[in-house]
Amino acid sequence: MAEDSEGKKREIKARSNVLIALIGLFAVVWFSGVDTINESAEDPLSGNSVSEGATWSRRGDMALSRTALRPIVYNETRSMPLEQPTRLTLKIGSGTRAQLMRRTMGLPGTLRGGEALLTERVEASLTSSRKSVELQPIGSMEATLRSDRDTTFEWWVTPTTTAKFVLTLKLYNVATTEEGRHSDPIETWDQEITVNSTLGQKASAVWQGFKEEILGVLATIIAIGVGWITLRSQRKGGGVPR
Repeated sequence: MAEDSEGKKREIKARSNVLIALIGLFAVVWFSGVDTINESAEDPLSGNSVSEGATWSRRGDMALSRTALRPIVYNETRSMPLEQPTRLTLKIGSGTRAQLMRRTMGLPGTLRGGEALLTERVEASLTSSRKSVELQPIGSMEATLRSDRDTTFEWWVTPTTTAKFVLTLKLYNVATTEEGRHSDPIETWDQEITVNSTLGQKASAVWQGFKEEILGVLATIIAIGVGWITLRSQRKGGGVPR
């Protein structure tokens, strides 16, 4: 009897050890699975768990991948009159660069062209290397590109000192998801323009501004002089009547 009792105790102990081992194995497998799930849910770049921001990032990347090569034209003005505003224009075309160049004729300076991969929504900026240059945007610096018309960004540039400065034009891609959310702007294109401003250019600009008025006054004076000379000649030619 004593031996049977001892055998049962050993059997119960063995079963208990097996049960404990199974419970331990189950716990290891369970927690390993949780860690694996957490690791798979982490962002591989930041290490943060997938959140609304990470979901937006993926959708934003998809939106950024939907870009199109578009022509760009701007007027490179390397000389500007002192204290006189000069218009700087940047156009993004809906057709070819040659077509865009033809539609942009007449701007001051020299037309320059380029191309850039752009998303449907873009932003533009203009900066100066000198604080003495006043920059005034004309209209909004954000736009949604269209396939049936050009997109135009413009600025007034006014130098207030006679010094060389550098203007920097930039375009930014802005991704838009199906929900209408926008990403932070991502720089995609830039161009520098070196500009000189002198007093001579200011005098030239003043002359251009008053040229028509001055020429009008001169024309009036000349007309009066010609009329007076003509009248005097007629009086002398006719003599004194008898």
